[in-house]
Amino acid sequence: MANQLFAFNNNCSNPLTCGLLNLNHAKAATLQSEQDLIRRQLNILCVTEPYVTNGHVVGFTNNSAWGPTEQDERGKALLELVFRQDLYIGNDIYSAPTFDSERGKSWIDLTLTKNISREVFKNWFVHQDVTASDHNLITYEITYEKSERPKNKCWKIEDLKLIDFRKDLYLTILKLKEIKIDENNIEEILEGLDESMKYICAKNKKFKKHKMQLDAIWWNPTLEIKRCRVRALRRRFQATREQNERLQRKIKYKREYTECKLMIKKAKRECMIEFLEIITQKNSMGVIKNILKDKRLDIKMALIVQDNGELTRDFADSRDYVLKKHFPMVEEDIRVERYRNRGDDIKDFTIEEIEACIKSFKKKSAPGFGGWSIDFIMEIFIADKEWFTMILNLCFNLGIFPRRWKIAKVILIPKDGKDSSNYRSYRPICPLPL
Repeated sequence: MANQLFAFNNNCSNPLTCGLLNLNHAKAATLQSEQDLIRRQLNILCVTEPYVTNGHVVGFTNNSAWGPTEQDERGKALLELVFRQDLYIGNDIYSAPTFDSERGKSWIDLTLTKNISREVFKNWFVHQDVTASDHNLITYEITYEKSERPKNKCWKIEDLKLIDFRKDLYLTILKLKEIKIDENNIEEILEGLDESMKYICAKNKKFKKHKMQLDAIWWNPTLEIKRCRVRALRRRFQATREQNERLQRKIKYKREYTECKLMIKKAKRECMIEFLEIITQKNSMGVIKNILKDKRLDIKMALIVQDNGELTRDFADSRDYVLKKHFPMVEEDIRVERYRNRGDDIKDFTIEEIEACIKSFKKKSAPGFGGWSIDFIMEIFIADKEWFTMILNLCFNLGIFPRRWKIAKVILIPKDGKDSSNYRSYRPICPLPL
């Protein structure tokens, strides 16, 4: 089998580095794979390693992660490579055999990807057409499409022209007050308020000059004082003409100069240690924080064992199954009646209660998924307290929770030390828009 890889792409703007390995020796299989990944910085790696002896196909790795076979030692070693290098297995475990001949069938051809999101790696398929090769044709697609989900910008009050922002916000709410709000249009009113807030923030954004960051981030005031002292001793030493005094000042200058160099080395080392402590993850929570900040990252999720004992097919199936188990859907034929008959002991919210509730939140709390922090909620409340209170009481009286506030981004946190194939091993958190 020739060591060639054919890629067909149309209008491709993301170059990919691909490699094909034909590994005919069991001992060098995973070692050569790992060395090739590191040396050539591959994005896609196609692994195939068949050879025939005594009329049987041998030398391939068996593992349930990429085929309906039991795991052996070689399959375990290759799977450890996958986890060690953070690779993604593109194979479908329920696919047809990738190697089919008179001497045997097997799932020996693996498609491994690195630094490619699972969302763009699609339609991996094994074709069973008769060809001159014992290996079946494998096709897949890598499509970089723009996400339909809008990216919400997290605004900060200190980044806005506060007076102009409050003026525009007051005028916006003044227009909304002219509309009679009821059960039929409250969703539309809240969506309009959200879009207006985004426009107002973009309109009244401050333009800041970016400060140049110093290259020597390890430099500190102590080193500045020490450097001034060393330079003063050097000038004094060089200006002295009397030999004995010049020798004494030279010794003192050299001593201070040596101490200064040691202090610089120590400052560099401490700065590097501090930097490594920041980027080193102590547990899986650090991974979650990075995912919340960087939308390009995702969590590595294993195949999940379903109720019928079968494994999920791919990452999308695993994600949907875990969500379905943690957030069961209400069937369409079940109707939930709204509870509207209130007793006399249940009264509407008052302005004082709402104000006390908003002030009880922490000022520096993280913004919601919609990008709004508690500071903006307070600004809307201050702009028109009566209108804000009326909206909350209307939602309470009608027994509704607006769709705009229900949209959540679910992050699945893997529990440390738990079986990754069990859906209970993932803890979901759901940031809401507010």
